[in-house]
Amino acid sequence: MVNEQILSYIRQNLQAGFQMPDIEIALRSAGWSDEDITAGFAALKSAPQKTPLTAHQTQDQKAANAEIHRIEEQSKRAVERATTQISNQKEVGIYGFLLRNNFASSKQSANVLFVAGIVFVIVLLYWIFLR
Repeated sequence: MVNEQILSYIRQNLQAGFQMPDIEIALRSAGWSDEDITAGFAALKSAPQKTPLTAHQTQDQKAANAEIHRIEEQSKRAVERATTQISNQKEVGIYGFLLRNNFASSKQSANVLFVAGIVFVIVLLYWIFLR
């Protein structure tokens, strides 16, 4: 069974000019399953066209839209925080070089590569000068 909240949300946003992929992303970020979203779009396509929604929305529709908007804003802020945290992790020296150039996926793996490089240089110097 198709959820009436999803149908209402899809209708409103299509009438407001939003594209289907944008509506799908908003519904996913609000916690709706892919099956519910697909069923909502399918039901909307197969149903006869209803008259456009008026400004007299029910209280449930207003609450659902407010909740979806709140979740969208939380998602945007979470992405911004994650992006900021990633960009603030600037390592310097050999660790920074290894991390920036994707030779290592973390500081720990950069440390292992660094130690392996030192061992290689020591072995190479030993082989050159003391053999």
